[in-house]
Amino acid sequence: MKCKNFFLGALAALSIFVFFPTCEIGLGESVDTEPPTGSISSPGVNAVIRDAFALKGEWHDEAGVKQVTIDLKYTSEGKNKGKSYSYNATINKDNSWICKIDPESQTQPLVDGTYLATIIIYDNGGHQTKLERSYIIDNTAPVVILSYLKPDDDTKTEIKTYGQNFYLSGKAADDNNINSIDVELYDRNGNYLTTVTKKNVPAAIEQDVATYGNEEYDLIYDTDLGGTQALYCKILAYDDAKRYPMPGEESSEDNLGNCQEKYYFQTKLATTEVEGTEKYLDDYKTNDLYHMLNGTYTSSDSARSASVSSDDEEVEKVIKALSEIGVERGTFQLNPKNNPTFTVIGLNQALPEGESMYDESKGEPKTAYQVTNGDADSGIPLTISVTPGLDNYSIDNSSLKMYFQECDYYGKVIETAEKITITNAEKSTTIKTSPISTANFAGLKLNTYYKVCVTGTDTKNNDIVSDIDGTYAFYLAPTNGVIELTLTGKPWGKEEGEDTSAFEPATNYVSSVGNTGDYENYKKFKVTLNYSYTGDTALN
Repeated sequence: MKCKNFFLGALAALSIFVFFPTCEIGLGESVDTEPPTGSISSPGVNAVIRDAFALKGEWHDEAGVKQVTIDLKYTSEGKNKGKSYSYNATINKDNSWICKIDPESQTQPLVDGTYLATIIIYDNGGHQTKLERSYIIDNTAPVVILSYLKPDDDTKTEIKTYGQNFYLSGKAADDNNINSIDVELYDRNGNYLTTVTKKNVPAAIEQDVATYGNEEYDLIYDTDLGGTQALYCKILAYDDAKRYPMPGEESSEDNLGNCQEKYYFQTKLATTEVEGTEKYLDDYKTNDLYHMLNGTYTSSDSARSASVSSDDEEVEKVIKALSEIGVERGTFQLNPKNNPTFTVIGLNQALPEGESMYDESKGEPKTAYQVTNGDADSGIPLTISVTPGLDNYSIDNSSLKMYFQECDYYGKVIETAEKITITNAEKSTTIKTSPISTANFAGLKLNTYYKVCVTGTDTKNNDIVSDIDGTYAFYLAPTNGVIELTLTGKPWGKEEGEDTSAFEPATNYVSSVGNTGDYENYKKFKVTLNYSYTGDTALN
């Protein structure tokens, strides 16, 4: 019996071991031996974050969690490197946790830069789990500097005129990518026309906005008006930062970056002095200006102006100067007539469209259009320059030809006339001719009208035209001759008894116009006329 009782007791003990493997203390909870698990659901790894954001995730633990802490440590270079900021997350019953982090908090403001987020989940059993993720906080809009546009209220600067291609040229700075630039376009009266969006803009900005023949160009250029038209634009630059709002605070702009509505003009930076220093704004790199605006600028002592005692003081002065020159609307002109042009220097006057080089009242060419024929070394040389069109396309030198061609009073070319080539014209877009003369240009004729002709194209096949509303033409006049006369005279003879002392000198009759002297007496003289003449035409 004792053996049987022993066997039954052992069996009962074994049953307890098999069916109750975990330890319990009385009737209470099980002992927690495992750490909690968790995850970060948002924002994603290396997210670029703007504004206040929700850092959130999930937790899992059978015994529950009692705390989720967050530590943000600044890891970018600079004076803030190593600083840490602590937060407590809200723990929800649906196994989630969430924490709102506001970079503009009065108690824990966060400057732009890279942060390492360390999240620690504590369970009720004294165990913990650590999660880590890097983030980039960016609450500073890009800095945009343009080269050609100008403020619409700046009357002192020549307005940039574009041809068949309206484009942006300049530079931008942002620690993260320039995601896009919106160019809002308005007519001369300020009426909205259209918006052109350029994506993934590089730091060196060279962006076509509207090209002749495309829809955008048709929307902003009024073909009914023609000519050069004034237009306005706003430029909105966005970086890559995104919003990660708390639940219920979402908006349609969450995926838009920090928006810069103001931009700067290079000419303004070059002429704006930083108060109290010996520097101008363009003495700073574009990235330096950006870092001054986002609070992370650090200069070397040697680079800092001697007139300021600290980086903070210098930054304050620069930001003040920038605030005074930023603009929200620029102006430009547009004209699809994009031909390269040529200029002629050396003629007294260019011939306006419809004007004649001949003076009807005087019956001779007008003095302003006369070029006097010279010899091989004298006379008037011309300088002829070819300039690219509004869009600055290069000249196709292989197509370039310069020549004189006979024309009428109005500069209209006589097509059948010979073309007289200007030497070396095909080799350069700027040449100085030999002095204009029949000696230097075979085929030139005196008392003849000539037009200065330039033909060719640029690399986009736009024809070269005159840079004036008219033409360059001239009248080749003969050299002004000088006649020298030698006159001798003596009586031819006399009748017997005549008194020759009464005869007047023969020169009176030769040199006096409209002489009414005694021609009968003049006949009494034998006159010898010798002359010499310097000039390039024969005397009749």
